[in-house]
Amino acid sequence: MHGRVKKDIVEPSPEELEKQKETVRTARGLFAKMLELRKNQIHNEQALEMTSKALQFHPEFPTLWSYRRDILCSGKVGELKDLLQVELKLLEKALRRSQKVYSIWFHRRWVVERLFECGAARILDTELELCGKLLEVDERNFHCWNHRAHVMGLARRAKPPVALASQDGGASVGLAKVVETADAKVDAEAAEPARPAEAADSKDGAGRSGASPEQPQELGQEVPPDFAAIDLSLSTDLINRNFSNYSAWHLRTLLQQLPPPGAENVEALQAVELDMAKELEWVQQGIYTEPNDQSVWLYHHWLTTLDRGNDRPIITHCAVMDGELFLFFSKPVCARAAGDAASAEAEAPATATIRSSSADGGASEPFAGQLEPIACKSEAADSRLQLTRQLPTSRRRWALGWRFLPSSGTFQSALGSKMMEVEVQVSVELQGSRADGGRAAVGWQRLCFRGPPVDVAATGATLSPALAAVLGHAPSPQRLELLEGELARVEELLEIEPDCRWALLARGRLASVAAAGSTHEAVDAAEVALAEGYKKIAVLDPLRRGFYADATSAAVLRLRLLFLLRSAHSMAVLDASDLGLRHIAPSTATCVFGVQVLNIEDNELQEFGPILQLLSLQELNCARNRLRSDVAEAFVLPRLRRLDVSHNLKLQLKGTMLPAPKLKEINLSGIEAVAQSSPEEVLDRLLPGLQPATRAEWSAIYLPGGIQCVCSLH
Repeated sequence: MHGRVKKDIVEPSPEELEKQKETVRTARGLFAKMLELRKNQIHNEQALEMTSKALQFHPEFPTLWSYRRDILCSGKVGELKDLLQVELKLLEKALRRSQKVYSIWFHRRWVVERLFECGAARILDTELELCGKLLEVDERNFHCWNHRAHVMGLARRAKPPVALASQDGGASVGLAKVVETADAKVDAEAAEPARPAEAADSKDGAGRSGASPEQPQELGQEVPPDFAAIDLSLSTDLINRNFSNYSAWHLRTLLQQLPPPGAENVEALQAVELDMAKELEWVQQGIYTEPNDQSVWLYHHWLTTLDRGNDRPIITHCAVMDGELFLFFSKPVCARAAGDAASAEAEAPATATIRSSSADGGASEPFAGQLEPIACKSEAADSRLQLTRQLPTSRRRWALGWRFLPSSGTFQSALGSKMMEVEVQVSVELQGSRADGGRAAVGWQRLCFRGPPVDVAATGATLSPALAAVLGHAPSPQRLELLEGELARVEELLEIEPDCRWALLARGRLASVAAAGSTHEAVDAAEVALAEGYKKIAVLDPLRRGFYADATSAAVLRLRLLFLLRSAHSMAVLDASDLGLRHIAPSTATCVFGVQVLNIEDNELQEFGPILQLLSLQELNCARNRLRSDVAEAFVLPRLRRLDVSHNLKLQLKGTMLPAPKLKEINLSGIEAVAQSSPEEVLDRLLPGLQPATRAEWSAIYLPGGIQCVCSLH
C-alpha cells in the first residue's frame, strides 16, 4: 500500500514451527482462564499479573485490555495513580512488539487521560517524546498521529495551559523545549525562500496564532504555549523529510481552520494564517519532485478548489409551497427538530416573521415553531410495510432542507399574494474538525435569513436565489487569478508528464471552479475539457473509473445549473438526461426544490434517492436507468401526475405505497417484473392496497412494439 514494497514471507523451520505451536497452546490456555476470571468478575493482583503475561503473548486482544481496565479501577489492587505509571511500562513493551494495534493505543490513551486527571501533567511531555520517536521510525503511523493529536488536545484544554511548563519547577521541560524550538523554527523559516509561511501574528489575540507584540504580558503572567506553532513546525519538518505524509498534510489543513463562532475554549483552538503564494510554491516543489504522489495533490486540492474548511452554514434561501415554508442551508445542519428535547444551548425556538406589501408600509405577522427535515408524507399500502425505518426522536438528524412547523396556527393566511419577505431565525448545532484531531459538537449558532422566498406555484418562478447561494457566483478576481495561475502550472507539468493522473484531475477541478459564472462559451469549453480529461484518467487508473465517472457527471451537472442561473430561465423544467449520473447529490436536490418537470433519463441511477425530496414534482422521467428499488417509492411525491420508469430492467413492483392522489399515468415498459405478467397481475402487484372503487379506475394495456405496459387513470 502507498507504494511500499512488502517483505517476502520466510517459511519457518520445523523446530520453529513446533515452538510456535507450543506457544499458541500455552496462550490459549491462559486466555481461556483469563476470560473465565473476567466472567466471574475476579479483580485481584493475581488476575492483574495474569493479564500482563497473557498480553505479552498476544497484545492484540481488546477483551483482555478491557478486563485490565476493570481491575485497575476496582480499587482492590492499589492506588490508581501508581498502577497507571506501571501500566505505561507494559504498554511500551507492547508497542515495541507492534506499533499499529488499535487496542494498545486505546488503552494508552485511557491511561494518559487518567494520569492527566490525577494531576500528572508531565505525562503529556512523555507522550510527546514517545510520539516523536515513533514518528522518526515511521512518519506515517496514523495511530501515533491520532495519539499525538489527543495529547495536544489535553494540553489545549488544560486550565491554566501554562501549568505544563511551570508546574513543578521545570519538570515538564519536554514541552517547554518543543515550544522554544517551534518558535525559533517559525522565525527562521520566514527568511527562507520556497518554504511554508510562518504563523501570522493575531491583531486581537482571539483564535489566532501568536501574541501581539504591542500588548506585552503583565509581570508574572504566564505565557501559554503556542500550540499552533508547535504543530506547524512538526508538519513542516516531517513533510520536508518526506513529502508523502498524509497525516502531516492533514494536520496542516486543520491548523488553518477557524473555530466556529460559539465554540468553547476559542483561545485554545488557535488557527494559523499562511501566505498562500509561499504555501503553493512549497507545494509545487513536492509536486515536481514526485508528480504521482497523492498526498501532496490532496493538499493542493484543499488549498485551491475547496473552501478550506472555513465555511459556516447559512440559510441560503426559503421556498413557499402549499401554505408551507421551507428552509435550505449551505451544508447539512442539525437543527432543533420537532419532537426533540431542547438542549440548554438551543432553548430558543425557531421564529419566522411574514411581512406583507400593504399600502401602510407592510404588516408583520410573527410565528414561533420548530423544524422538521423535508420528507414526503404518504400512507403505506399495507400497515406492516414502511418505506423507511423511523428513527428515534433522540437521534440527531442532519439535513440540507427543513420544513418550518408553526407551534400554533398556520402560514396559510400570511403566505399570500401580497407577501413581500420573510425573516427567519433558527438554532443549528455546530460540528467541525479541531486542531487536536477530534470532530464533535462545538456549540450552537443562531442563523438568520431575511428576504423574499421562492414561490414555487408562481408562473415563471425562478430559483436564481437558490442557485446563487448554493452553487456560488463567479470566483472573486483574486481567487480567479490564483486558479488561473495554478491551472497554468498544471498545464506546464502535463507537458512534461502527460500521463500524470493527479495533474489531469487537478486540471479538471481548477477549470470547473474557474468556469463558474463565466460566459456560455467558457462553460462549454469546460464541459468538453472535463469529459476528455476524465476519460483519459479512467484509462490511466481503471480501478477508480467509477469515481472519475461520478466526478465528471457532477461537474457537468453543476455547470449546467450555473448556466441556467445566468440565463434567468424558469426552473419549472430541468433536463439532466444523458449525463452518466449514478446518483443525485442532496445539494442538487436542494437547489432545484420547486422544479415541476424533471428529466433524468439515460443515466445510471440505481435508486430514487434525494429525488423523493422534490415535493413539487409533477412529471418524473427516469427511463433507461438502473433502478432496482420499488417503483412505489416514487408514490410519496404528493403532486406527481406522470411517472416514466420504463426500461429499468430490475425495477421491482412491491406495492408498498398507495399512489399519489394526482397520479394519472405510469410507464412500466421494459421491466423484467412486468414481462411475464398479465395486465391484471401487474395492477394487483402495483396497487395492492387500493379500495375496490379506486382500483376499478385503473387499467393496464399492452402497446405495440413489444411487451409494454402503461397504467393510466380513466
